Amino acid sequence: MDFWFIFKKGLSIYIHPLTIAMELIVLGVVMIGFSRRRRRKKPGKFIAWLKKASGDWGVAAVICGVFFLFLASIKPVAEPLVFGLEKQYPPPKLDQLTDRQLAEVAPDYIVVLAGGERFDPGKPATSQLTFAALARVNEGVRLARLFPKATVVFTGQPEEVRAMTESAIDLGVAKERIVGESESRDTEDHPRFLRPIIGDSRFFLVTSGTHMPRAMALFEAGGYDPVPASCDLWVWPRFGDESPYQPEYFIPKVESLWMTNTAFHEYLGLAWARLVEARGEEKSMAAADSIGSESPAQPSSLTEEEPASANSAPLPLPEKKSVRPVPEEEPERPHPADETKIPTEEMPRGDRPAFL
Repeated sequence: MDFWFIFKKGLSIYIHPLTIAMELIVLGVVMIGFSRRRRRKKPGKFIAWLKKASGDWGVAAVICGVFFLFLASIKPVAEPLVFGLEKQYPPPKLDQLTDRQLAEVAPDYIVVLAGGERFDPGKPATSQLTFAALARVNEGVRLARLFPKATVVFTGQPEEVRAMTESAIDLGVAKERIVGESESRDTEDHPRFLRPIIGDSRFFLVTSGTHMPRAMALFEAGGYDPVPASCDLWVWPRFGDESPYQPEYFIPKVESLWMTNTAFHEYLGLAWARLVEARGEEKSMAAADSIGSESPAQPSSLTEEEPASANSAPLPLPEKKSVRPVPEEEPERPHPADETKIPTEEMPRGDRPAFL
């Protein structure tokens, strides 16, 4: 198994709000206990200083851990973190389109990303999925009813794909319309293993709103142009309608802690993407230098007419606002129907993927 994959999974265990808070608290308690430990003989100057410093640092670590846990468990902190992710890709407002417009934007595939499973043969299929995974399956089923000719693709690990497929069948999707991809270990693997299934076809990408920025970045890096169909939205679009300083919002709640935990996981994933991008650029530069030093007379195999494959390019980072250059003359558009776009909430995100 890839070292970096194991390192990433191991690191993600320890960088979460509750874990960080408990690590600080436990470390502080240990340091306080060391400072209060009595020795039979009088300690030296260094040991005496170390015991006193350990007591002070231990108290500070406990206070920081408790305060950090409190902040992570209140609504005024949790909601902005989640909203910062969900607002980047609002869900398409398909209910505002006519039947003719729906036919024009109809995808060939509906790709649903896995979100975890709780396997037990005694449970119904819909109870074997996590809340996030079940929300994604429900959205995939809804889109499958809107677009009856589209193929539904579930991608994830084997047990996840099996539970998602069985749930979709129980919810009314024909088995013949479902395709499973069960080799992907995480979001980074989905674009690579989906290529033989969907190719360059148009597809809707279904995942949670907090997960969509990372998923879109990885799929766009793989050369795709998906239509984001966010679901499992916690805060969008009502964020800011009420004052965040109401007294009840400062009462710690498990729901707020879970929202902060989810946001931390996604921001950590985006930070990992930056690390992967930097590592990919270093490898590309090293390979180019070695090729240039070994065979300087040979021309490069990549020309302007033959650009490098998108799958081999380093992972780009999603920018909040990206502006494409405007052409001097707009090309003729003989078919007005091709200009149909799916309306979304008035929260522009720079370049929103076009459907046609």
